[in-house]
Amino acid sequence: MSLVARIYLSMGAMVVLLVLVGGFASLRTSDVAGTFVEYRNTERISQIANDLSQHISATRLAALQYRLTSQPALLEQVSQNAETASRQAVELTESLEGYGIQGDLRTIPDLLDEYGALLAQYSQLRRRRNDLEEVITGSGREAHQKLTEI
Repeated sequence: MSLVARIYLSMGAMVVLLVLVGGFASLRTSDVAGTFVEYRNTERISQIANDLSQHISATRLAALQYRLTSQPALLEQVSQNAETASRQAVELTESLEGYGIQGDLRTIPDLLDEYGALLAQYSQLRRRRNDLEEVITGSGREAHQKLTEI
């Protein structure tokens, strides 16, 4: 084979190799785009889960503060946080639909509703206890006065 033929053959091989490398790089670049879309979706799901966790924690904290202080504004705060957490739980469940891991997430809104209802019941029972305690205290003072009179 002549020198010119060898040069053309090696140039042709280089062109074929360059096309193969370019095609491979193009395919890998489109895979990176798909990976980025998947990453963005995973990040969005992670953010929803983080927000859900924060609102559930805020709900619990407001409920605990209510038990300590009996401030009615805290009941409203519990209700608002629970509503937001319920919406986020539904959104998270819908976002995870393709992954098949929604299981217990579907029960979160019902559990938050039940938590709010139990806290409202606790509030009513606490008011009733306070009213009864006032009656008992008043009766005790009255009984003490009458015994003193006797």
